[in-house]
Amino acid sequence: MNIIELQRRLIDLGYDVGPSGGDGVYDDRTRQALCEALTNREAPRITDADFEAAAAELGCSAAVIRGITSVESGGRGGFGPTAKPVILYEPHVFSRNTGHRYDSSHPAISSPKWNRALYGKTQEDRYGQLFDAVALDVDAAFAAASYGLFQILGENWKVCGYPNAWSMARCMAQSEADQLDGLIRFVKGNNLIRQLRACAATPEACVPFVKAYNGASYAANRYHIKLAKAIAAG
Repeated sequence: MNIIELQRRLIDLGYDVGPSGGDGVYDDRTRQALCEALTNREAPRITDADFEAAAAELGCSAAVIRGITSVESGGRGGFGPTAKPVILYEPHVFSRNTGHRYDSSHPAISSPKWNRALYGKTQEDRYGQLFDAVALDVDAAFAAASYGLFQILGENWKVCGYPNAWSMARCMAQSEADQLDGLIRFVKGNNLIRQLRACAATPEACVPFVKAYNGASYAANRYHIKLAKAIAAG
């Protein structure tokens, strides 16, 4: 997707990209329209019924879904102080998906290696990084952020069954239930149902799932221990 296509999508959604319309110029007005499209000050919070429905669909206990929610969100909601989905923009992912073209010219948003120091300190900072990246490559930018309660990386848009990374980001801005649906899509798309169902209030039982979900660093970050404790807490 290029800037013109993004502008057209924003216009179709009812957002004003300025008098020039879809001219492909990523100016302040288009950037503001994009910000508005991801802002939802009335986004519904996740409910007990949502947890129960997700558990039924995945064939696990609601305590497991609640536990994953608690661990991945850090106890915070799926929307930040800017009323947009909580995100973490990953400069190394953007770099990888753009062939490292912007590493030299835009080191704050494109890095050949993972670098914690590049993470924006606030949600406003992180969205600033995302919107700056959109100016360079729309698809790679949205693929380089993780979204919502479950911090699912936009790079997973295809395996999760979304049309593209932008559509995934837009969906995450609708409600926390939509973010939970993203988890369901991720689990199904990556064939993790068996590992999810095995999760219980013991760290060993959680290892197969967190190893797949959180990656090789799961042990160093104690994700299996955190999830087991969260499940035990109900």
